[in-house]
Amino acid sequence: DDVRERLARLEAQEAGVLVEAVRRELKSALSRIDALEAQRDRVAGAAAFWTWLGRHAPWLAAALAAFGAGLASREAG
Repeated sequence: DDVRERLARLEAQEAGVLVEAVRRELKSALSRIDALEAQRDRVAGAAAFWTWLGRHAPWLAAALAAFGAGLASREAG
């Protein structure tokens, strides 16, 4: 019985060491995933900005031109 108990304790200790190793690897993997998701979000945000700007650039240019024309006519008059 004593030998069986010792063997059971040794196996439990080995299992605990393996579980801790897996936990460390999982924590490392999760931090890498978080970093990759943050990078993806930055890229997606930049792409969304340029898409928005591409769709609204003609309106923005027209508004700036109208504003400039208004200033020019105000200074001329």
